[in-house]
Amino acid sequence: EVVVLGYVLPVGQTITQIQENSQGAQFIPSVNDILSYIQQGLSATTTVVTSTYSIGVSVVGAFFSGFLAVLVTLFVSLYMTIDAPRIQSYIQSLFPASYRSELADLLRRIANVWQSFLRGQLILSITVGVTTWLALTLVGMPGALIFGILAGLLEVVPNLGPILAMIPAVITALLQGSDVMRNLGINNLGFALITVGIYFLVQQLENNILVPRIIGDSINLHPIIVICAVAVGLTTGGILGALLAPPVVATFRVVGSYVHAKLLDYPPFLGRPLPDNRPRTYRRKVTGRELEARRSQDEGEAEGSPEAPADASSSPPAPATDGDEPARLSTPPVNGSGGEGGRMKEQSASTQTPA
Repeated sequence: EVVVLGYVLPVGQTITQIQENSQGAQFIPSVNDILSYIQQGLSATTTVVTSTYSIGVSVVGAFFSGFLAVLVTLFVSLYMTIDAPRIQSYIQSLFPASYRSELADLLRRIANVWQSFLRGQLILSITVGVTTWLALTLVGMPGALIFGILAGLLEVVPNLGPILAMIPAVITALLQGSDVMRNLGINNLGFALITVGIYFLVQQLENNILVPRIIGDSINLHPIIVICAVAVGLTTGGILGALLAPPVVATFRVVGSYVHAKLLDYPPFLGRPLPDNRPRTYRRKVTGRELEARRSQDEGEAEGSPEAPADASSSPPAPATDGDEPARLSTPPVNGSGGEGGRMKEQSASTQTPA
């Protein structure tokens, strides 16, 4: 023990405790510990790489699947549009002649369903593209027009298209930011979150309002039926099934209506337009000055028309005693040509008339 300024310091006891603690402590890790750390790091790295690879494969596969679905739909639609007369003629030749007129009407209605669907998809793409462009321009996104065009083009890919269109916009928001957001005191991360919210709102607007209304109205289906059809198509056929579900349901509706009408034995297409060879009646109400003008015109034509000259060659019909048949036969032909047929009828009438 050492006495320093009246304090007793247990130096020996302190040294003994330091020695005992130093024997149990290991300041330098052993080789096994180093190998264990390396193994844990490799395991974590392998897990991250595997997860990233799986996500990347899923995203790339979904992208190519949607792109392939769009190409198949466009090529099939183009082929059906170009060769529609040949396809219709071939299908009509498979049925009896008595059903071909109704079959032609049925095929025309089915073609109208698909044409209306493609027209609705075009309107939907333009609407989503313009909406995205206006929203991004409002928040000051650089290149908002390009992102709007991209959103409109990828709209043909259901569900995955808006996500693929959102990724480059979010990256741009993180890297460049927006002057409008900086003036409001919002950093790049906050601007990226706002961009995600914009795309989310546009997608919700599309799924709940635009798709049921535009696609449903174009193919004459209720919005609830369109939503259910897209859900069932996505479950059974993936992206391609979701894309083609609404027109397929509309086609089944047209065919089902035709079969139902034929089973109940009533005209299958009530209210369809009449063919051109049938007579049509048009009614138009004429009043006021136009009516007076027409009356004056009719009276003028009646007063100015000369009387028809009497036919010198015509003679009064012979009196009929046994009925009207001789008198009818003695009447000259309608065309007034006095041909051989007329003379033969007059001779026949004169021979049948009693003296």
